[in-house]
Amino acid sequence: MNLLTKQIQDDGKCAYEHQKRADEAEEGAKTKANEIKNALSLVKKEEQSIDECTSAIFALEEEIAKLQKKCGELKIERQVREEEKAQKEREAEQRREERIRLQEEIQHNKEAQQLKLIEIENSEKERSLLQSNLNDLKKEKNARENEEESLNEQIKFLRRQLEAVKLRFMERK
Repeated sequence: MNLLTKQIQDDGKCAYEHQKRADEAEEGAKTKANEIKNALSLVKKEEQSIDECTSAIFALEEEIAKLQKKCGELKIERQVREEEKAQKEREAEQRREERIRLQEEIQHNKEAQQLKLIEIENSEKERSLLQSNLNDLKKEKNARENEEESLNEQIKFLRRQLEAVKLRFMERK
């Protein structure tokens, strides 16, 4: 019996040891289960955080796409404005060149007018001189006509005198 008791005692110790290891394993399993639950909870939180981040990333990507589209539109608008500015600058340059050309033309016309004015003044002086000469010639002509009339009168007088002298000479003969 001894052997049996000893074996029962050894078996009891072994059972106690097994029970103790089972309790420790169970306690370890509970701890591991709690750690797994905590880890799963953390995983869920991380997944939720990842989902939120993914949503935020999608929202940011949409915003980036909108901003890129807006940037493209602004670049096109800027290009259009630069082309309009360049067109306006070309038009301004053309107008400036036209204004310079017109100023040169006006200056040329002024010079031409001054030359014409000088020509007109010279022509007027010449006309005045010719008119003065004409007036002098008319006076001279009138004077000559008057002189001619006077001479004709004198010639008539002298002819009459000559006729009278001839008659006297003829009467005496």
